[in-house]
Amino acid sequence: MGTNILVENIQEEASHFVRHLKSFRGQAVDLRVPVSMATANVMCEILLGRRYNYHDPEFAELIKTVLKFFKMLFTTSVVNYFPFLKYCPGDLFGAKFAKECTSGLVKTFAQHYALHEREKKPAGRDKSKDKDNNNNDNMIAALLQEKKRKVNNGEETFLDEGNIVRTITDLFIASTETTSSTLLWGILFLIRHPEVQENIYEELCREIGADTAVRLQDRNKLPYINAVIMETQRLANIVPLTMYTCAKSTEVGGYVIPSGASVLVSLDSVLMDTNLWGSDAKEFRPERFFNTEGKLCARKELIPFSIGRRSCIGEAFAKMELFLFLAILCQNFKFLPADSLPCQSPVFGLTQTPREFKVRVLSRNNASSE
Repeated sequence: MGTNILVENIQEEASHFVRHLKSFRGQAVDLRVPVSMATANVMCEILLGRRYNYHDPEFAELIKTVLKFFKMLFTTSVVNYFPFLKYCPGDLFGAKFAKECTSGLVKTFAQHYALHEREKKPAGRDKSKDKDNNNNDNMIAALLQEKKRKVNNGEETFLDEGNIVRTITDLFIASTETTSSTLLWGILFLIRHPEVQENIYEELCREIGADTAVRLQDRNKLPYINAVIMETQRLANIVPLTMYTCAKSTEVGGYVIPSGASVLVSLDSVLMDTNLWGSDAKEFRPERFFNTEGKLCARKELIPFSIGRRSCIGEAFAKMELFLFLAILCQNFKFLPADSLPCQSPVFGLTQTPREFKVRVLSRNNASSE
């Protein structure tokens, strides 16, 4: 699936999301579920070849389950290190719920797999004119075609139903919550810093136009919104801990880390280091990403996706999605607090998410909905 198809999916879903937000007519609303629906729909289009309606009750329930799953995984992870705890009465650490949630998601995607297998063709919209995807408009269809090719050639393949469904489930879970949380943090910071919203809108009007659809190719024309995204990723730091396994015995700072040991790395030690970012490291200030000449700088200390060979495989896609969604939203709306300013203190789970807050989403009169 080429980059053009991915960008098309993001832009199309952003347009659906704009129309959905306009339906609230400026009323105070918690955007946690709607934002998650938008990012989930992007992945559903890619993985399944279809999207869901924002008013679909089954889709809403699926999203709520994923959000609760991520929230509880912080305590659930202790069972990985002390497996005997799963035999305790009740569900003190949420491990049983996590298992049920995962099983439910696998069952959902297994149904889509069965549909593709039965029809032997993609279930999404017709993209037969696209030459770079062999008429496979989604990942399940592409994997099934590759499986068929290998079988016909007598090659060994691990592309059975179980592996394909698990892969789809993992990609859906990993991509949906992380991107939606980053967008929520971005909206929260915009509410707390209205001058940043206006700076973004002025840049969009000046460089793109208030009624011109934002494209990925416009990214280099919009340094300020790129700085806002980078500062959001730095300050939100939605995945503050990453885990590695020590390949060989290593000495760090006078301490010996034995081979095979699990090592938790705190990205906060870099992203919030006052020696790197200044005394205001805990403050939201996009201007820190501009040099003295006013040019945007990609700082090597910005590592929200971690670094090295174990960095996030979805980094490039996530950056595309964050840019297009945030630019299109800021072109169309002004975000205002429903009452008091939302709290900047996070809720700790497997990811760091904003505390619940409501926002008034006001449509800009001269903005385009497309």
